[in-house]
This record gives sequence, C-alpha cells and structure tokens, in this order.
Amino acid sequence: MESTNRKIDLKEASHRFAVLAALLIFSLPLGQMAITNLIMFLLFIQSILSYRWSDWKLGFKDPLVWFSAGFYLYLLLSLMWSENHDSGWRQLETKTAFLLGPLIILAGKNQWSKRSRVLALKAFWWASILAIFLALIYAAYRSIQARAFYEESPFGRRYFFAYTHLATPLMHPGYLATYLGMAIFSTVELHQAESRKNWLWFYRASIILFLIFMLLLQARINLLAFMAVIGLGAFYIAWKRKAYLWLGLPFIPILALGLFMAFASPGMRDRYVQLPNFDYDISGDDFNSATYRLAEWKCASAVIADNFCWGTGIGDNHQALFDSYREFKFWEGLEKEYNAHNQFLETAISIGIPGMCLLLAGLLYFLYRAQRQKDYLALSCVVFLIICLLTESMFERMWGVLIPTIFIPFLLQQSKGSD
Repeated sequence: MESTNRKIDLKEASHRFAVLAALLIFSLPLGQMAITNLIMFLLFIQSILSYRWSDWKLGFKDPLVWFSAGFYLYLLLSLMWSENHDSGWRQLETKTAFLLGPLIILAGKNQWSKRSRVLALKAFWWASILAIFLALIYAAYRSIQARAFYEESPFGRRYFFAYTHLATPLMHPGYLATYLGMAIFSTVELHQAESRKNWLWFYRASIILFLIFMLLLQARINLLAFMAVIGLGAFYIAWKRKAYLWLGLPFIPILALGLFMAFASPGMRDRYVQLPNFDYDISGDDFNSATYRLAEWKCASAVIADNFCWGTGIGDNHQALFDSYREFKFWEGLEKEYNAHNQFLETAISIGIPGMCLLLAGLLYFLYRAQRQKDYLALSCVVFLIICLLTESMFERMWGVLIPTIFIPFLLQQSKGSD
C-alpha cells in the first residue's frame, strides 16, 4: 500500500493520475465544460500511455462499465429508428462520457495512486467553496448595477441572490444544488479522516455554508433528497449502534429550512410551499413549478404510450414531446420547450421501456456495488442522485452526465472495498 504522506512526484504515472483526478473532480462544481473536457482528454491520453492490456481487461470486466457503455450504445442504436440524426448526434455527444468515462477510471485500479481519493475530495471541497463565492460575487455585481437586490420581470420579482440568478455564472441551480449536496457528503468523510482540530471546524462551517446555499438556490427536490439520505443514514447508525439519539439528525436541515423560510421574502417562501393543483388548466398560464411538472409528465406519458417498446429514437425525442405539448394544448411548455423534468421518463421517450429499465438496472447496481464495498459516500451520492432524477432530466446536460460516469465510478474505484 502506497503511503499517503509521500510528496507528489509527477515523474510517477500514479501521481500524475492522482493530480489529473483531483483537477477533474475540482472542475465539476464550477460548471466550466471546456476546462472539464480538456482535463478529461488529458486523463484519456495518460491512460493510453500508462495502462497495460491487463488494466484494460480489468476495466472491460467491470459491470459498471457494461451498464454505462450498454446504455450509451443502446442510445446510439436508436438512431436507426430516428429521423432527426443531427439532434441525435448532438445528444450523443453530450452523453459520450457514458461510453468512455467509467472505463478510463475503473481500468486504472492498479495504476492510480492510493491517495487519489483524499486529494480529489479535498479538491472537490475547495471547488464547491469557490463556486459559492463566484456565484455570490456575480450576484453582488448585478445587485450593485441594479442598485437593488432584485429585478422586476414579467414573471414577478427575481432576486439576484436566489435561484437561477444566483447560479447563472456556473450552471442551472438544480445541477449546482446536486453538486453541493454531494459536497456535504464528501465533507463528512473528510471530517472523519481529519486529525487537525482547526480543520475540523472548517469542515463543519463549510457544511453549514453548503446547506445555506442549497436553500438560496431553492432546489426543493435536492433538499428533500438530502434529508432522505440524512434520515436513512441516521436510522442505520441508530440501529447499528443502538444510539437512538441519531434519529434526531434529520431535524437539523428541517430546522434550517424553517429558519430560512421565517426570514425569506414572500416570493421565496412561496416557492417552498408550492403544491401541484390537480385541477390546473393545461392550456392556461397559471402554473407553478410543481404544476408544470404534472403537465410535462402527462404529455411525456402519452409519448411513451405511443412508443412503448423502442421509443422515438434519440433524434426525435424532443420533437415528439413538443408535439404532445401541442396535442394537449400545453402552450407554456411548447413555447419554452421544456423537457420532461424526469430522467426516467426522458429516457423512456428516447429508447422505450427497455431503455428505462437498463438505466434503472445500472443505478441499482451502483447501489449494490457501493453497499458491497461499504463505500457510504458513494452510496449516499447514488441515493441522492436517484431521487434528484425524479424531477430533473439531469442526463440531458454534461453537468449531470459526469456524476454517474466520473464522480461515482471514481469513488468506487478508490474505496477500501475495491482493493
């Protein structure tokens, strides 16, 4: 076992992998795809130069690679029954990491430095803090320009330090909140491994910072997913250790949410208490984010019913959904070209129920693998991701694709149970 106290020596391939992995994980919450793609390319070149055939065989044997590459290849195959190949190829380009990402990472099990996990998690922690400060600086700049904390729009008052405006320089708020949720889980692991008392306080303070920022992003499903993971973790610890005080842990984020709502503006409070109105007028314009999803899911379900076995094909999925919006007179969704806001429905539209089952099987295998390796960070991230997929089509953008193809495979490759 390689000592984790040794200095980084870039002359050693294992250390180059450690540095590239840390840079790659560092780039994720910053949302700068050009930088992320460059680092992924450098990692690919390094793997070509350093991996032996035995390493590639190890990667090809890994079921994580099978599920991920199989999902991508099935999407590629669906071009055969698609008409709009240009749209299909653009979407496949976004999802290329499903084909190569897990293979490059998991094939390096015997080549990467054993200190890669700690370096990468610390890089992820620093990047998450940097992302928050970049977002706050940008929001402050816009606020100074406007000489107010908000701007008026046709949809009402929009605050610079909340939701989309706050996440603008980085990525969509739902994706950023997903990374921050995983940053909290990562910080817990770093905290457990830390021996310096000063750093323990830094980690604790950062967890509060990440949680507050998730509240400002108004990412409700991400917060619910976070509370669910915390609740499951607390139940497991209480049952395992017979320490039932742990069952109170989920009430901490609930209390934070309550305090936030007590001091938030009426508009921000309303977003957290929005409930779907099942008697909504789908052809009208009186929607909230919850009701929007009901309309999207209704139209998406109709497309799936008409293309149950094979789907529309990856090139025609968007147009088929828009045609359904038109058929049901969901004019708001058609005008704004909303996706299905559910990755399972989005996948079923493209490649049918078999494709959705393939995606679900891959995610369930992630759960099994993380539990088998006793990698509780990876397990938390997978559960968190699955819940987030219920209200976001996360794999339609690179920010979401990199979570199951880079971040989670990296954790599983570097966990103790993978040795």
